[in-house]
Amino acid sequence: MSVVRKSVIKDSDSRLQAELSLCQTVYGEDEIKGMSRYQLVGLVTLLRQMNKATTSCKTVVKDFNPKNATFCEDDNTKIGRSQSVSDVDVSGEGTSKSSKLALSQPVSVSLASHKDDLVARLELLQLDLKQEREDRERKERLDREERERIGEDRERKERLDREESERIREDKERKDKLDRDERDRIRREEKEDRERIRKEEKADKGKREKEERDDKEKERDAKEKREK
Repeated sequence: MSVVRKSVIKDSDSRLQAELSLCQTVYGEDEIKGMSRYQLVGLVTLLRQMNKATTSCKTVVKDFNPKNATFCEDDNTKIGRSQSVSDVDVSGEGTSKSSKLALSQPVSVSLASHKDDLVARLELLQLDLKQEREDRERKERLDREERERIGEDRERKERLDREESERIREDKERKDKLDRDERDRIRREEKEDRERIRKEEKADKGKREKEERDDKEKERDAKEKREK
């Protein structure tokens, strides 16, 4: 049993009804008066846990949801100390014994309540520290995951940039090679054309020279025949 629940069980039904009526807006007065003790204990325990205190709540607790309360029917048999002390018979027979109980029990109840309150505060402090540690660890994990994501994004971008640069370089090299090949082809064709023209001109010149020699030979032969 939690320390908060132990503290709630010590209170009488009337105090639990008053606290429940003051600190939540789900149940009305009539509904609260019709509740069993175990229901009051479960709902007030939830209120105090949400308020992070073992003492009575004084203000409305936001986001109160009865579905989150834990109910135990055994709480019906556990009567609050404040109620049992007030109900002690201090009249008639046994007056001396009852008077001693009326005097001594509130002191022990006060001490026990103070001790439980300190223990509860310590537990709540430990819960707060645990929550802070979990929040810090969760934040550190999220920050680490975010840094890893940013690192992965940066590496992916750098890889894509490298691949793009490599593609551009390869495209440029391929284009340069095509340009060189085209220029070489043009120079080769121009050279072949010049060589072909040179050969044709040389052949034409040789043909003309041969024709001129032939003509001279014919003229000489014709002249020799006339002279004879």
